[in-house]
Amino acid sequence: MKKSILLFIFIEILSSCTKYDNGPLITFRSKTKRLCHTWVYESIVNTSLGITITSNLPNIEMTFEKNGKYFESNNVTGEWKFKGEVDLEIKKFFPNDSIVIEVFEISRLSNTELWLRKNNEIHHFKRK
Repeated sequence: MKKSILLFIFIEILSSCTKYDNGPLITFRSKTKRLCHTWVYESIVNTSLGITITSNLPNIEMTFEKNGKYFESNNVTGEWKFKGEVDLEIKKFFPNDSIVIEVFEISRLSNTELWLRKNNEIHHFKRK
């Protein structure tokens, strides 16, 4: 009985350590180190419709650099920063001089997976 209680407490402590809904549970890399790679689309999940899109995805590579610079393969540049514990802000500079600021909730951030939630969609990326 004592072992069961200790195991339960240990699991509760571990589950409270994760910042993101979908993990990872434990990591020794900082969130900046996990984010700063090049990412490509794997799928888009529409949570309100309950569908997952895996074909005809945007053909865009996103690169996050440690110095806060952001690049897309379609000539969009920008800057990124974390906002609070789970939000990611991306400020995009388009070739036509327009600027768009997008804020996503990070749902998962591992060394190989990045899930960004905006409204009813979760964008799943894999590391290139």
